[in-house]
Amino acid sequence: MRSPLTRRLITVTTAATLALGLAACGSDDKAGTPGATSKGGTLVIYSGRNEKLVGPLLADLEKAVGQKVEIRYGDSSELAAQLLEEGDSTDADLFFSQDAGALGALSKKGALGVLDPASVALAPERYRSKDGSWVGVSARSRVLGSTLRRWPQPSCRRASSS
Repeated sequence: MRSPLTRRLITVTTAATLALGLAACGSDDKAGTPGATSKGGTLVIYSGRNEKLVGPLLADLEKAVGQKVEIRYGDSSELAAQLLEEGDSTDADLFFSQDAGALGALSKKGALGVLDPASVALAPERYRSKDGSWVGVSARSRVLGSTLRRWPQPSCRRASSS
């Protein structure tokens, strides 16, 4: 388990990364200003991420960018489908997905904008798209555990105990 300081640093770093990318995330306004939000100064985020997990991060983002943030939570796939249905009339400025499948669907349809290259470059190449339309901001670990008392067969023992 990470310490509260480590979690806070990760949160602030991720918020800063998102904030840097926002200049290119918003849709163009009628005057053609890149990065303008579609809802008059309110940054609208469609989030497929769990509110309990990312709510504090997004609250920090609001402070970091100095503007109101409105979040619509839901399933990543459902929100991606909604974005495709809304098309150019969507209020969404940013899509925060839980899975790559939803991003892939939006990318194939050309529904994603291009993020600020300097912001995208902050992530290792394997965690970002080649066209600059998305960047990974977090990772997940999968763990499998067992107790040797329940599985005494030699094939399940640690190599060091053989």
